This record gives sequence, C-alpha cells and structure tokens, in this order.
Amino acid sequence: LRDKWAGGVDKINPHFHVTEKTFESILTEKQFFDLLALLAKTDEFGFDLETTSLNPREAHIVGIAIAPSTEKAYYIPVGHRGSNIEQLPKKFVLDRLRPILEDPRQKKVGHNLKYDFSVLAENGIFADGIGADTMVADYVVDPEGRHNLEIVAGKHLGYQTVTFEQVCGKGKDQIPFDLVPI
Repeated sequence: LRDKWAGGVDKINPHFHVTEKTFESILTEKQFFDLLALLAKTDEFGFDLETTSLNPREAHIVGIAIAPSTEKAYYIPVGHRGSNIEQLPKKFVLDRLRPILEDPRQKKVGHNLKYDFSVLAENGIFADGIGADTMVADYVVDPEGRHNLEIVAGKHLGYQTVTFEQVCGKGKDQIPFDLVPI
C-alpha cells in the first residue's frame, strides 16, 4: 500500500481526468436500478456519505456517493431540503444498497470509512468489506501530515476538490448540507 500511494497518481490511474460527465445524479428508480446492476458486476467501488453532522450519532444521511470506476461517479440525494427536485426515499435506497454494503466480498474504498460505517450502523446497516481507506493510507505514508480529503486528493492525485465551504459557505452565511440544492 505504501508503494502504491507513495508513487503518486501515475501508479493509481495514469489517465485520471475529471469532466462534467464524470458525475451523475441518481434521481429516478430506473437510474438507481441501473446503478445497482453496475455495482453487482464490480468487486470494489468508491463510497461516501454526505450528512448533516460530523457526529455519526447525530448525522442524518443527505446523499450517497458511489464510484464503481475512476471514470464515473454517482450521487444519490435522499435528504436535501434545499431543492425542488424529486429525490428517491432514503429507506428505499438504503434497503436496496444494504446487501451490497454488508457484503464483505464487495470492497468499499473511501476516505474516513469509520465515520461512514458508523452512520450506516446508526441506520441499521452493518457495512463490511473495506478495500481501502485513503485517510488511513495517507497516514501510513505520512504520519506527521494532515489527512483531510482536500490535502490527500491534491497530494496524491493532483486534484483540487470542491471544499465544504465552497458548497455551504462559511461563518454566519454557512448553510447546512441538507439545504444545498441538488
């Protein structure tokens, strides 16, 4: 793992390039079932939750991000209050993701998966099958450095993420993530 991460983006994916077509929102049952079929064919996928709190016991799931490949990522909004767009019900989505999330053979890759898995446990899903946690991997490579997603993505992928403050604002103008329009 150390060798893979220490080598930089060329060892991870030499063709890493993000475009507008990289990301797709899942808003219909058909799109969701197509994503489930795609996940059934993969043994590893990127996973992240967007929530209302940093405390997993207080957090409400706002959306679920899934990336079955480095070329395509999907966002399933389930709890945005700041949008007129119809969202799939959270229970509908979680009930159908449960078998995939609890399957130890389907590896989940994420950043700080301990948090995501804790939030899922609060929702009755006992996720299993960690493939990699980029926060832990970065700590192995650089125990003295900072390990937030913005730093790790920049350091290892040469990619500048959109920050929480860019999406939600800061200070007195900051809004909770569930009020961000889809």
